[in-house]
Amino acid sequence: MPNPIFYKDTQGVYLGCNKAFETSTGLTKENIVGKTVYELYNKDLADIYYEADNKLFRNPGVQVYDAFMTHADGARHNVMFNKATYFNSEGHLAGLVRVILDIPSSWRTSSAGGLTY
Repeated sequence: MPNPIFYKDTQGVYLGCNKAFETSTGLTKENIVGKTVYELYNKDLADIYYEADNKLFRNPGVQVYDAFMTHADGARHNVMFNKATYFNSEGHLAGLVRVILDIPSSWRTSSAGGLTY
């Protein structure tokens, strides 16, 4: 999958990711797994991610929103987060999985709050 993907447990601890996520963050899987957003991102971004994750855990399902993400080169990119909760074999909430889509700079936010190209 070319898009960055990762998954976390319900405590917000990264359990795994794909190569695209490693490349976008500039970190190896060994430096991601076992960490939280507060160990990987600046506090301003970590606060946004943490709150969104907890909102999703309180209301399991799907969540889509745009925010910024710091890439390996230090630049902040506008990205679209597509997240969904997942459940264990007993039917209990086990965590979330997130796919990240980089929003091209040619896209603009419309006055209605949606993206336009």
